[in-house]
Amino acid sequence: MEIRQLTLQDVEERFLELMADIETGDSFDFADPQWVGWLKRKIARRWGAGAQFYGLFAADEPIGLLGLIIDDHPYFAGRSELVDLGVMPTHRRAGHGTRLLKYAEQLSREAGVVCMYISTYAGDTQNITFYGQNGFAPVATLPDFYGVNDEGQVYMRKRLMGEK
Repeated sequence: MEIRQLTLQDVEERFLELMADIETGDSFDFADPQWVGWLKRKIARRWGAGAQFYGLFAADEPIGLLGLIIDDHPYFAGRSELVDLGVMPTHRRAGHGTRLLKYAEQLSREAGVVCMYISTYAGDTQNITFYGQNGFAPVATLPDFYGVNDEGQVYMRKRLMGEK
């Protein structure tokens, strides 16, 4: 298994289905060009905001993906945000998500990042549990993030350096 940096083209061509799963789960409609266009614009916005994408491969088979933005502010202590993390459905529950998360933490530490942040759907207890088991703690919840009466978005953080 190997983790390697991806190009925008790699993400769009080899990981688009996984990105759709990360973003919307089973509700994504590949037959609808509006859905596909929305997802490609979202990926491009993350790329434009400085996200670096990495893929986990077995030989040349895509296994998982992570998207990471490292804020390299010249004065304030650095922070990073894990904007995407996913594993192909046939490869889940084998430690690949944890491996990718640890890789993102390593990249963040090497860049001098103090805290790493993630956000996930507040109704996704499986994701919240996964991040909690990996040292992330909830710090805020924004209710109605996707509409009225929606569970919202939960934000979590993990301190990587300067722990007391």
